[in-house]
Amino acid sequence: MIEGFELLNYLGREGEDFLFIISYDKSTLLAYKLDDIPSNIACFIEGREFGTTLPYIPKEYHLTKSPISYNEYLSKFNQVKKHISSGDTYLLNLTQPTKITSSYTLEDFYTHSKAPYKLYIKDKFVCFSPECFIEIKDSIISTH
Repeated sequence: MIEGFELLNYLGREGEDFLFIISYDKSTLLAYKLDDIPSNIACFIEGREFGTTLPYIPKEYHLTKSPISYNEYLSKFNQVKKHISSGDTYLLNLTQPTKITSSYTLEDFYTHSKAPYKLYIKDKFVCFSPECFIEIKDSIISTH
């Protein structure tokens, strides 16, 4: 059985349309032909659904967030500005984990999001974005 990056290379060589998911720390890599996405995964890409189709159920929404303090954020922001000024980088995305509590489940976030790109792994993960992550055009792979 082919796994990991070898599977991605194989599917690409075969010209197969596929979904791949890589965890932020690269410890987990999942890849599936679009017709073989398991039932615990729902995926929405530019108006097309793959994997499980989840029903939209209207639900009241509440969210409470607990971000870091302004001073903590300002310190991190000033570090970013210093590194940009030093020429270490010209582009950086400063993100920070933020604890939230919500009346929504991960599935609710998925079904209520209107993003053109969405992914849900049952009871584990949800992701949605207004922009494409990877694009292949004229045999050139680009990330966004």
